[in-house]
Amino acid sequence: MDNENLLNIIDKYLKTLIRKNILNIGNNVFLKKPYLQNCLIKISCIIDEKILADKILFLLEHNKITNEDIFEIVKNSIINDKNIDNLQKHFLEDNENNNENNKLLLYQIKYFRLFHIITELLFDINNKNNYDELYYFILLYINNNKSEIIYYSNKNFKFKIFNYYLNDLYDLYKIIIQLLNISYDVDIFNLFLKNIFSKWYFIYKDDVINNKINDIIKNYKIKNSSILSRILCMNNL
Repeated sequence: MDNENLLNIIDKYLKTLIRKNILNIGNNVFLKKPYLQNCLIKISCIIDEKILADKILFLLEHNKITNEDIFEIVKNSIINDKNIDNLQKHFLEDNENNNENNKLLLYQIKYFRLFHIITELLFDINNKNNYDELYYFILLYINNNKSEIIYYSNKNFKFKIFNYYLNDLYDLYKIIIQLLNISYDVDIFNLFLKNIFSKWYFIYKDDVINNKINDIIKNYKIKNSSILSRILCMNNL
């Protein structure tokens, strides 16, 4: 299945998110639950980027989303560390930057979408096989080995979707970190991952201690792919 058809399928699914509200968002054993207000959930089904941007701006200009709401989004989804006190002052006392706020609300909508794409569309997390496969998807993405990611994206359409939407979210995350003017000693990619997959990391640490990793990923682990992966990564292909 080509990328265009995959994206069309996802777009059709995203339009169904209008049925969601803050009371019927499910849980995922690996992913942080999205923090959202109902007014943001209602517009998350809008695919057209210009219309979505206009809806977000309307919410900001009419105080449907307050600075307190935006700070809660930052605290729950972007960062929660030593920088949080300065950010609290920024958002609660002197923040009137609609471009910054727009990006933050768009990020949260995109994360809400990603959460449901993974939890509802791609996987039934109650199924043991799905648990193991999603576990491996996260491990593969976190390892960030380009050749393996290209290989597995071509091999598995679910991972292709997983990888595409995570990368799209990460691109927006980097822009937000720049807008917030925060400097870090740690890699931004790791900061992004630890915000989204915080629950997975706790499980993974226990699995490492108990030597469970290979048993979980043995049916999904890439085997003998190194030559093909190198070919796929060649610049002229």
